[in-house]
Amino acid sequence: MAAQNLIQDEGEVRIHVEANVTDAPSSTPDDGPAGDADAVKTYVTVGPEEREEEESRLCRFLKEKRLVQTLHNGLRRHCDYVKMAVPEDRARRLPREWWKTGVAFLYATFNLVFTTVVITVVHERVPDKALNPPLPDKFFDYIDRVPWAFTVTEVNGLILVGLWTVQWLFLKHKAIIGRRCFFLIGTLYMYRCLTMYITTLPVPGKHMVCAPKLYNDSTGKIWRILRLISGGGLSLTGSHLMCGDFLYSGHTVMLTLSYLFIKEYCPRWMWWYHWSCWLLSVSGVVCILVAHEHYSIDVVIAYFVTTRLFWWYHTMANSHSLRRAPNNLLSRTWWNPVFNFLERNVQTVVPVEFSWPINLPSSCRQRYKMVETGGASRWWRPAATSDGRDE
Repeated sequence: MAAQNLIQDEGEVRIHVEANVTDAPSSTPDDGPAGDADAVKTYVTVGPEEREEEESRLCRFLKEKRLVQTLHNGLRRHCDYVKMAVPEDRARRLPREWWKTGVAFLYATFNLVFTTVVITVVHERVPDKALNPPLPDKFFDYIDRVPWAFTVTEVNGLILVGLWTVQWLFLKHKAIIGRRCFFLIGTLYMYRCLTMYITTLPVPGKHMVCAPKLYNDSTGKIWRILRLISGGGLSLTGSHLMCGDFLYSGHTVMLTLSYLFIKEYCPRWMWWYHWSCWLLSVSGVVCILVAHEHYSIDVVIAYFVTTRLFWWYHTMANSHSLRRAPNNLLSRTWWNPVFNFLERNVQTVVPVEFSWPINLPSSCRQRYKMVETGGASRWWRPAATSDGRDE
């Protein structure tokens, strides 16, 4: 159907519509031109009101169509900005699994107790300082001994361990972080048992006072082990009077490991806290050498073993693609099966979030809740459980 012309006559509008209608051809050949197409001309007469109504309806239709097309094009250009991903339930991706934390705690406790046993055994093999002078050490050649320096080391260590313990208690995901800490402590002290048993170094200075050797007195050795455990292996408590546990330094391990955990699980905006702990750690390590309580090699090896083990473990824990990568050489470590056991259900990076260690009334939580500013994460806040309730 095609519109050919528009005729106006005395206020009326005539629309000339020409339609071509084609009849089906006749079944007989005698029909002749009856089967040709006939042109049928139809005139439709409408008034001015109907015309205006039709035009307004057409305009509305065109405007709506243009609007829809504009929105469609805009959505296509900005499709990346309107995609919304629904996050998974964090409680399912970060399960607590306190029983695994308990296993890691038993592992650390066993190796710490076993360390005291090895120290007692190694003490019986330490060369007599009257017959075997200390080994040459470049640090000792340039720095004279300061008697009170080792006290500074142990005080700094106690402060760092105390700070980390308080910080850990206020962490929301303390179960996951706790078993990481216990595993690293246990592994580092197991390595220490191995190194100081294999090679027994002479005392690093004539000033050191070593308890007399007991030789075959098994009862006396047991009492020494219990005394060492009760005093935490510290000289401040008077429990550490044995020699031989030099390679490598246990004090350096605790100073370094405490700082690494404090920095890793603390908000980045607390830079002043990071630097304060770093100064405590570094000054404590330096004071070990200033007091001539360990050889320089003891401190250097302790630092490298502690930092590398911490970084390797957290690299695998935070990079989930490495766990199943066929070319991941870190998976060849002997502790990889233990790592898979501890971290199997941890499916994302552990965020730095804090919560009250005990359940408090909701009014108290709201009163003391503080929200960080400047783009930092929230500091004090009630932690939500998997069912949406506050802890």
